[in-house]
Amino acid sequence: MRKFIFLLLACNVTFWSCDEDDSTAAIDYGALDAIIAEAQAEADPSKEGDRGGDVVFGATQILQDAIDRYSAYKTTAVNQGTVDSAINLLTLALETYRNSIVVIDNASLLQSILAAQGILDNAGPEGTEIGDYIIGSKAIFQTAIDAAQAVADNASATQSEINGAETDLNVATAVFEASVIADTDFTALNDAITSAQELVDNAVEGTENGQYAVGSKAILQAAIDAAQVVADNPAAQQLDVDQALTDLNTAVAAFEAGKIVPPSFLTFEGDDYIKVDGFKAVTGGGARTCEAWVRTTSTENNIIIMSWGENSSAQKWDVRLHNANRALRVEYNGGGVVGTKPLNDGEWHHIAIVVPAEGVPLTSVLLYVDGQPEPTTAASGGNPINTSAVNDFEIGRSAAQPSRYWIGGLTDIRVWDDARTAAEIAANYDKRLNGDEAGLIGYWKLDEGTGNMVQDSSTNGNSGTLGGDLGETARPLWTEIDAGFPFDP
Repeated sequence: MRKFIFLLLACNVTFWSCDEDDSTAAIDYGALDAIIAEAQAEADPSKEGDRGGDVVFGATQILQDAIDRYSAYKTTAVNQGTVDSAINLLTLALETYRNSIVVIDNASLLQSILAAQGILDNAGPEGTEIGDYIIGSKAIFQTAIDAAQAVADNASATQSEINGAETDLNVATAVFEASVIADTDFTALNDAITSAQELVDNAVEGTENGQYAVGSKAILQAAIDAAQVVADNPAAQQLDVDQALTDLNTAVAAFEAGKIVPPSFLTFEGDDYIKVDGFKAVTGGGARTCEAWVRTTSTENNIIIMSWGENSSAQKWDVRLHNANRALRVEYNGGGVVGTKPLNDGEWHHIAIVVPAEGVPLTSVLLYVDGQPEPTTAASGGNPINTSAVNDFEIGRSAAQPSRYWIGGLTDIRVWDDARTAAEIAANYDKRLNGDEAGLIGYWKLDEGTGNMVQDSSTNGNSGTLGGDLGETARPLWTEIDAGFPFDP
C-alpha cells in the first residue's frame, strides 16, 4: 500500500511539471504596444524631403512596413521571446528612421565664397591696359558671389541647390580670372587676313572652270574686313582674336567650296593610292565583276589597278597589267589570267574582270577590254578563288603586296557582286552609272577634282581616302581631263 501511494505521488509531480510549459504561459504585449505607438506617431510622410531637418524620401514607408510586420506578432507570437525580438527589431527600425534626417553641408560653398571674395578684393584695377581687368567684370563677379551667399544663408536650401551654387561660383571665378587683359597674339589672325586677301584679289568670278561663284568675292571681302577690325583693335582680347580667326577660316572655306572645279580624273605616279576603309569588296569564291578606265605608258612591272585580299594561296585579288605584254591580268597567289591587247599605249581603255560563278577556279575568269571579250594568252590557277577579307579594298596599289603601285590615270572604278554579262558590259562600259544599279557594291568616279576623299556613288557610301594611312605624300593628283577622256565633261 505504501509503495502505491509513493508511485501516485510521483506521477502527480510529473503531471504538474508538464502543465508549466513556457509555450502556454501568459505573454506580455505591453512593451510591444508602446514601441508600436511611438513608431506610429513618428511615421509621418509629410516629414520627408531634401531640405535640412527633413527625413530622406522613402524612410517613412520603410518604418511603416516594420510597424505593420511587428504589430502582427500580437496574434502570431508563440512565446514571450518572439515578442521581445519584435520589440528589439522595431526599436532598431525607429532609430534608423530618426538617423535618416537630412543634414545640409554648405561648408565647401562657404569656403568657395570666401576664396572668391578674396580674389575680387585683391584684384587689380579695371581698364584697357595689359594687366587690367575688363571694365565691368568686377561687378559681374560680385553679383555671382552674392548669389552664392544667398543660397548659403538660406536655411531651406537643398543640398543640390548648395552644390549648384558652388559650381556656378567656380565658373564665375574662372571667367573673372580669365578677364585680365593679356598681351594678345595677333600673328595667326594677321597671317590669315593676308592669305585671304591675296586669295580674293586673285580670284575671278564667273562660270568657267577655276572661277568662283558670282558674288562670292564680296562676301569673303566682308569677312576679311571684319577680321581686320579685330586685328586693328589693340584692346582686343585673345578670345576675340581667336573667334575672328575661326570666322575668317570658315569664310575662306565657303569661298573655296564655290570654286568651279573642272572635270577631272586621278593621276598615280607609282607611289600613291586610295584606300577604302572597311570595304572588303567580294570575299571567298563569290561571283564578281571589276571595271575601270585606265591610261598609262608605263613599262614598269607589277602595276596595280585595284586590289584586296591577302598574299596567301588563292586569297589575293589583284587586277593589274602583265609584265611581259602589258595586257590586262588578274591574279591570286598561285595563278593568273592574262589578256592579249597591250594597254600601255597612252590611250584610255576600259577593262573588266568577271568571275562567272561561285566557287570557280581562277582559270574560269573572263576578261574584257573596251567593252569586248578579251582573248587570253595564259591562264593558270586551278584552285577555287578564295579571296580573303584581311585587307581593305585599294585603288592604285596592291593591298596584299603594298610595294606595287599603279602609274598613270584612273577613273570610273566599279565593283559588282555578280557576274556581268558580255551584253551588259558592252552596253554600259562608256557611260556613267546612276549608282543604284542592282549588284553594284562600289563605284568611285574619281571626278571630284579637289580634296582628299573620293565618294562612293553606289548606295553603300564607302568613301575612299587619297593616300590612305600614308597621308599627303601618297595622294594621287587631281588632273583636268584632256583629249580622249572617255566621258563627256
